[in-house]
Amino acid sequence: MESSDDSEIRALIARIAFLSDEGDIEEYGSVYTEDATWSAGAATNAGLAEIKASSAARRADGTTGPGSHNRHITIPVDVHVDGDRATAVSYFLFVGSVETAPQIKRFAVYDDTFVKTSDGWRCSSRTVRQG
Repeated sequence: MESSDDSEIRALIARIAFLSDEGDIEEYGSVYTEDATWSAGAATNAGLAEIKASSAARRADGTTGPGSHNRHITIPVDVHVDGDRATAVSYFLFVGSVETAPQIKRFAVYDDTFVKTSDGWRCSSRTVRQG
């Protein structure tokens, strides 16, 4: 049986994807801790300000965000909760051209770490790796 924490983390993983596609930068930032890291390949964003700036850059070039016609589809496959910390592995598809002829642009894996704060679970680390 899934715990409440497990369910909340799975919902948070889905929320991060939704906010990347449809939310504003402040909402997107609200799912991360102030000192979070977000890494993909050789690039690492250290801290919330860098994560939000990187997201803003992807929105500016049309890669993600409202109006991009791209979507993140996440499937949390493994969640481990240990007190106020948790880890999760999720598969994700990045689908483009959803308004006309959807195409899978990327398949990869998220390795996440979460911490339970006074405001609920927040992502403290996300690493994107090829799947």
